[in-house]
Amino acid sequence: MKPIFPTFSKLFDWLLSTFSKLFDWLFSWRTIRRLLITSAVVVTLIVLFYTVELVRGKWAWDKYVAETEARGEPLDIAALIPPPVPDDENFAMIPLFRDSFKFKPPFDSLDQPDWGPYFEASKKVRLLPRFDGNWIKGERIDLSGWQKYYRSEDKPEADEKVPTSENPQSPAEDVLLALTVRKDVLDQLKGGSHRRYARFPIDYNANFAAVLPHLKPMKDATLTLKQRALAHLALGNVN
Repeated sequence: MKPIFPTFSKLFDWLLSTFSKLFDWLFSWRTIRRLLITSAVVVTLIVLFYTVELVRGKWAWDKYVAETEARGEPLDIAALIPPPVPDDENFAMIPLFRDSFKFKPPFDSLDQPDWGPYFEASKKVRLLPRFDGNWIKGERIDLSGWQKYYRSEDKPEADEKVPTSENPQSPAEDVLLALTVRKDVLDQLKGGSHRRYARFPIDYNANFAAVLPHLKPMKDATLTLKQRALAHLALGNVN
């Protein structure tokens, strides 16, 4: 029997020779030059593609701007910002909304006062039950659910002073009684409804980064008016 070691030796020599040739081919100047040329061509094509798309996009945008301005519709943000209006004619300047703009984010200035108490208060989220219905699902507001909520003792701190009758009334009557706690808000909304304008003092130039502290009181006011209107309808008070 012939020894197998010479066979392994020949195989090792062949593998070594093959890898050596492959290494020489990969790192030869000819291969590197081809690789550099190919890379340059690919990069050039990519840059050319994006350049063409940018030019086409700018051309399409300029065309759209020209057509829009020809119709008398401005696209400049400065032209879309509502002009200042007198406070006494501005619905957004009733105390309900005006006071919400007293707070500013602490990162606006290095000279801000201590905002600790404000952020501690903001952590007390007013968690409301889901009795507002769902217009997508065709679910109506549940006045009886709100009646149970207002009469319960598990209300958040913000609703602890809601007035209730000694004995349960109809859901609509109990809801209207509970909403009297927001009489000041309702009076402000009613009085401010006669003002001609509504311009909130936000930073319009900030676009989507603008701070909108008035959204929370607006949402609460909408909920109050919605409950109040439905309660009056349930009682037949349509006038």
